[in-house]
Amino acid sequence: MAGDAAADGWLFAEQVTKHRRLCGGCTLAAAVTVAAVPFTLPEARRAIRALRRRG
Repeated sequence: MAGDAAADGWLFAEQVTKHRRLCGGCTLAAAVTVAAVPFTLPEARRAIRALRRRG
């Protein structure tokens, strides 16, 4: 999810700087993806802990 948010942020910045236009759907998708990152962190932490226990 964090990777998706970073990619969406990069694409949003490209829209503004390179194309000088904003796509409403693309902007909304980028905002929603970035807003979802904090909700995924607890699950990511649990997954990392589980992987470390196996290792």
